Amino acid sequence: MNRSHYGKLGGPGHTFLAREIERYCETVSLEVTQEYLVFSENKYFGSIDVFVSDGSKHVAIEVEFGPDRVFRDLEKARIAMVNQLIILVPNNTVKKKVQRKLARHNSLNLYPAHFVLSLSQCIQQLTASLSTCKKKEEVKEFRDGSMRT
Repeated sequence: MNRSHYGKLGGPGHTFLAREIERYCETVSLEVTQEYLVFSENKYFGSIDVFVSDGSKHVAIEVEFGPDRVFRDLEKARIAMVNQLIILVPNNTVKKKVQRKLARHNSLNLYPAHFVLSLSQCIQQLTASLSTCKKKEEVKEFRDGSMRT
């Protein structure tokens, strides 16, 4: 696999992580939308990679392979009025880079709660924060692979 393409928007790594979250959400009966369009006052701000809802709470999940777009992700989450933003990263190196960039932002309190997480941490966070997603046995089955098609 071409390493330079692995993390690009729509590349295989990006698509894999987004699809895994989508599969998990469907497993536990959460509403999920990929490429959720974000508008404010007729201005297009881009799309949220994965938008998850249980009907009362909304979570934006952005797949990132570097820190360059995290401030834009925060802004999209604020405009979309989500309860949480999860920045889904592939490994600890990227996680640390994103966290360092976020630490330099001086007004993070204006934005929704945000987390920089790996795939398994993201699934745990969704399970903990969304009300219809309290089926711990399904989470374990999903992780073990017994629910995979």
